[in-house]
Amino acid sequence: MGQFGDGSDGELIFTTITKTYGNMTLGVDYNVSGNTLYLFNREYNFTDMTIGSGTILTLDSSEATQSSLIIRCTGTGIIAGAVRLDPSYTSITTREGGGTNGDGGEYGHASQGGQGGEGGGYGGGGGGGYSSNYYWTSASGGSGGSGGTTPSGGSGGNTTIIRTSQNGNSGSNSRGGGGGASTGNSNSIADGGDGGTNHGNNGGNGYAENGGNGDGAGGGGGTGGALGIRGAHFYLYAITINFTGIINTSGQNGGSGGRGGNGDGGDGADEGLGGGGGGGGGGGGGNAKNIYFTYGVLTDTGAKTMTGGSAGSGGAGGIAKRQYDGTAGSAGSAGASGSYSGIKVALTKINIGDVWKNIISMKINIGGVWKNIISMKINIGDVWKDA
Repeated sequence: MGQFGDGSDGELIFTTITKTYGNMTLGVDYNVSGNTLYLFNREYNFTDMTIGSGTILTLDSSEATQSSLIIRCTGTGIIAGAVRLDPSYTSITTREGGGTNGDGGEYGHASQGGQGGEGGGYGGGGGGGYSSNYYWTSASGGSGGSGGTTPSGGSGGNTTIIRTSQNGNSGSNSRGGGGGASTGNSNSIADGGDGGTNHGNNGGNGYAENGGNGDGAGGGGGTGGALGIRGAHFYLYAITINFTGIINTSGQNGGSGGRGGNGDGGDGADEGLGGGGGGGGGGGGGNAKNIYFTYGVLTDTGAKTMTGGSAGSGGAGGIAKRQYDGTAGSAGSAGASGSYSGIKVALTKINIGDVWKNIISMKINIGGVWKNIISMKINIGDVWKDA
């Protein structure tokens, strides 16, 4: 089979008025809803294809990891409608894209709050807030987790014992760190805020039950934003391509980081302190993918959109009770843009009835079986050269 295919799927016509599907079977080779046509994870081999104005061609919802849509036509491929391979239309779940930024916001205290996590596509978690009681028994916030797929950890400190402090726990995989907790001159509750549960979630607020006796509780760190979903490549091979529509292979925008939780503490004579949690870092934008045309004749006045997803913003820092606000997370990085590649193929022609026709493939009969001719040679000066 040559690069333009063998036409085994027949002719596809998909317009707002006429819909014929050649030799394809519903539910096996394609699905359809109104004016949207869904294709599967295989190469398609049409004689001719028409995607009419006002229609959409995309991937079937069952294709969660497919990286490309490949279509071959032995004749003409017409795209007057929209080919949508961006995450707004596909069900692809693969997250791929932007850079190493998206660090979580720092601590709620310059030396004892939690460190912000490093980004890496997914945003890093913000650090948990520092806490102290009137007697300066203090607790550190947990560090935010470096960017990752499944947030975990990050619970806040908790204590109900007089003049006792407990540090917050560190987060993992983008989760914010927990806030510290410190009780004062009573057996009351000090509960540091937890880091945000899922990507982009805010950190929990600290809670000091009896502020008048010097309790303090730091806020939890915001969890980093999600990495954007990638687009899918589009390949079209046809003797004649007539493209006047839209092809979109862009990536999804990165998710924003969660806000740091607020601290809590006493207002009475025995003052407790709760630092704010750091904001989560922004997620990176998803990568766009490429568009490839291979053709003999091309009309190309359509719009190609291959834009990497924009960077997610960092979450704001939480507000402290008394002092040591959390700091904001940093933004992620944008996803990579896609590119277009067009390859013109020289066509071999034969004259039939004074009309020159393109030769798509050639066969030779060997022992009563027709075989495709893969290459041809010509003898020049007793040397065989590729034709």
